[in-house]
Amino acid sequence: MPKMHAMQNLDMLSYFGIGGETNRPKLAKQFKRPTNWSMYCETVSLNACKTTDGIAARAPENFEEAGKYFARGLYSGHFRATDEITAPPIRRCAPVT
Repeated sequence: MPKMHAMQNLDMLSYFGIGGETNRPKLAKQFKRPTNWSMYCETVSLNACKTTDGIAARAPENFEEAGKYFARGLYSGHFRATDEITAPPIRRCAPVT
């Protein structure tokens, strides 16, 4: 977490400020969701990545590219707020017995 963000959100410096079900919406809103290349072109780009826009140089050309979150020189990645503001639950490993 960047220092500037931490200084503005002191409660996020502790597990108690970020852990638990009540804090899930706060975390999802602060950190947003990563958007893969295909989803960016379909839902964010104003022209479906037909021309470069500073984020994507073009649309993905195959299935492998479509799922990428970064491709040097082609897709720099994007984070976006979504209507779904809660993060999925954290999966915890079963204790070793």
